Amino acid sequence: MMADRSRRAQQRWRGAAVAALMLGAFSIASCTPPVSTGAFRSTGQIETKLKRGVSTKTDVLSLLGVPNGPGSWLLPALDPSPREIWYYEDMAMSGSTLRMQMIFVFFKGNLYDGYLWTSGAGALETKF
Repeated sequence: MMADRSRRAQQRWRGAAVAALMLGAFSIASCTPPVSTGAFRSTGQIETKLKRGVSTKTDVLSLLGVPNGPGSWLLPALDPSPREIWYYEDMAMSGSTLRMQMIFVFFKGNLYDGYLWTSGAGALETKF
């Protein structure tokens, strides 16, 4: 009988401790300032400042800055030659919400050949 009371008291204490920890964690998360890698610069100007087959990598650097990284792309149905890609990413976190977007800039040789923009919300926009 005494052991049952002691066990129930321990269970109540553990439940209260877990609830207090969860409440504290939620309070901290809701007070955390937003964190961001920095929004894209000049993305609204991509279509007006960059011309497919005319603009160069230097033009892209001037407009968007240094990319987060390079890569390659091959889509034989469109063109059997591989293309170079530069990608730019932006992530922001506010509380428990994460927003992510990426821009992929395509090159054919040294010339700009289009871009693809996507966001973590599932929206997809391409311009070729």
